[in-house]
Amino acid sequence: MPGSPWPAFSESLIWTSNLRFRSALARPRCYRTEVVIPRKRRAAKERRTTFSAEVLSVFAEIERRGDRRSRAYTEKTRQLARLLNLVPQWWTMNHVNDRSAKPCHPEGHVSRDDFWACRRTHEALLAALTEQDRRSR
Repeated sequence: MPGSPWPAFSESLIWTSNLRFRSALARPRCYRTEVVIPRKRRAAKERRTTFSAEVLSVFAEIERRGDRRSRAYTEKTRQLARLLNLVPQWWTMNHVNDRSAKPCHPEGHVSRDDFWACRRTHEALLAALTEQDRRSR
């Protein structure tokens, strides 16, 4: 349109204020044109947490210790908790090297959840240590 302030938009601009917006979900499926495209499927990669050499060495040292009531043992468990970001769990008297079969706190208690978090970390650390030993042989 000559003389229009927006010459580039004047021919393709359609005012649709009185039309309802339809959802894509509301329209019926057209089975002739919509084809399901197969995706490439692959096995998911195993996702293990990785631990630093310092964490593994401190964990191995604590596991070898015989005296679990000494001050040195307590300091090492706190150092390991700092390295693993498990300090809140350490303050609820749970640590990664706890060998209890089950938590001593009742269901719904914070310490019970912390116990299971430390237990999962303990199992992951043991798996990492066995993997490290297997690689070194």
